[in-house]
Formats: sequence, structure tokens, C-alpha cells
Amino acid sequence: NFGSKCVFYLASISSDLGLVLYFYVQYLWLIHKYLLKKKYKSFIVLYFICTLIFIPQQIWSWHGFGKFLFMPPLIQFGGVSFAVSIDTFTSLGLRLYEYWANSQRRRFLLEKELKETEIFYLKSQMSPHFLFNTLNNIYALSLKGSTNTVAAVGQLRTMMIYVKQLEERKRVSLGEEISYLNNFIALNKLRFDLNVEFLFDNFNKDVQLEPMLLQPFIENAFKHGRTGNDGVIKLSLTEHNGIIEFRIENKFDLYKRKDAVGGIGLVNIERRLILCYPNQHKLVISHEGNNHIVNLIIHTIFK
Repeated sequence: NFGSKCVFYLASISSDLGLVLYFYVQYLWLIHKYLLKKKYKSFIVLYFICTLIFIPQQIWSWHGFGKFLFMPPLIQFGGVSFAVSIDTFTSLGLRLYEYWANSQRRRFLLEKELKETEIFYLKSQMSPHFLFNTLNNIYALSLKGSTNTVAAVGQLRTMMIYVKQLEERKRVSLGEEISYLNNFIALNKLRFDLNVEFLFDNFNKDVQLEPMLLQPFIENAFKHGRTGNDGVIKLSLTEHNGIIEFRIENKFDLYKRKDAVGGIGLVNIERRLILCYPNQHKLVISHEGNNHIVNLIIHTIFK
């Protein structure tokens, strides 16, 4: 009859509301407030209190329309216990997954922030390093009374504009980097008596890369390589489908001493390559007789 149907639906609603309430009490309160904060004793006590309230509520709801009247008490208790288990494991699983996902997200953001901070620090190292070496070149020219001193100051001004971008931009175009390298080579040739063969072709000038990654290798070739008739630096740079291949070869001079403040260039570049192009670069530095050879491959398009 109509009255029995009403009791049936009311009992069903009461049971479903109990299941929903029991789920959210665990999901929003017990697990979040106690379990994840390692308050295990409080969690266990409160969990059993909630469960002891929930089980009678469920049995009472279903007895309201007599569904369990023809079932043994053990089966009644088993059915409700099954519902308790489903609610508990579902709420626990969802909350733990959410906690893990949030932890991974926070870890990713923290690692990203630390990585960007380190990259910025490494970039900030390059500006004074470059400035010191360039001023050292100009100072050496002035001591010799070289007529190239004025030209060197002019080159420095042009290059400092580019170096300023180092801290302001994450990437520069390959065309801009090559233009900077040509200026850097021209500046160093004012002091060092050697030839530079710089071959670059088959490249897309709009390909983006981390700035001033190649300059330290050229700088080392000038500072530590042979000068005079034996002084030759061979450079080549190509690009294909976002893959940049850079090679530099020169004869090194064992009698040239390293300046006291130098040495950060190569270490800086190696670390920046690891941070900016993880598993996307290959750097090989080798010696063949008196030749010092650097081969660098950079995949500017991430896989």
C-alpha cells in the first residue's frame, strides 16, 4: 500500500544519507584532521565512535520498512559491515590519493622554483665574469699603448647591451647568439694574435636557446690557446630541426697560466646545461695531440 511505499522510500533515503554522512565525516574530518596529521590514537577512537553510531543507524533505517525482518542478524550485520568497509576504504583511498597528488604538486613547484633560482644565480655569475675578462683585455691593450683600445671599448659597449639581456630573458634566438659571438671574437682578436675560422650555416636563426652557453668555450680558446703562427681557432655551428651542434678546436698552450679569478665559466655552463636541457644535451671535451676539442649538441625542442 501507499503507506508501506512511503516508509520504504523514507528508509532508503535515511540509509543513503547515513552512508553519505559517514563517508564525508571520514573524508573531510577524521582522515584529514587526525590520520594525516599522525594523531593515530585520536583517529582510532573517533573512527570507532562514528562507526558505532553509523551501524545502528543503518540497521534502524532498514528495519523501518522490514527489509531485514526475514534475515538473520548475522546477515544484517554483514551487510552493514560491508557498507562500512566500502565507505571507509573509498574515503581513505580518495583522501590519500589527493594528499599524494598535492604533495607531488608542491614538490614539483618547489623544485621548479629552486631550479629557476639556481639558473638565475648562474646567469648572474656570468655577467661579472665576462666583464672582468673583457676589462682585463682592454687593460692589457692600454698597457701596450695599442690603437685598438678605443675599438675594444666600443665593442664592449655593444656587447654589454646583449649581456644585460642575459638576466632579463630566458631564451635568445640563435641569430642573436651568433651576432654576439662574432662581436666577442672581434673584441678578443684585438688583443690576441691568432686566426679564427667561424663557420655557421644551415640554421634557423629564430631557434631559441639559453644565452651565453657557447661563449665560455671560445673565451677559453683565446685565453689558453696558442697565438702567433700556430694560433688558429676553428669553430663550426649548425642547426637542424632544433638540434644545435657546436664544435671548437684549437691548439692549447701549456705555458699559459690561468688567471686567479677565472675557472667559473666551464663549471657554470655544465650546470646550466643540466638544468636547462636535462637529457637534451651532450658535451664532450677531448684532446687529440696538442688539440683541445669541444663538441656540444643541444636539443632545443624538448622530447
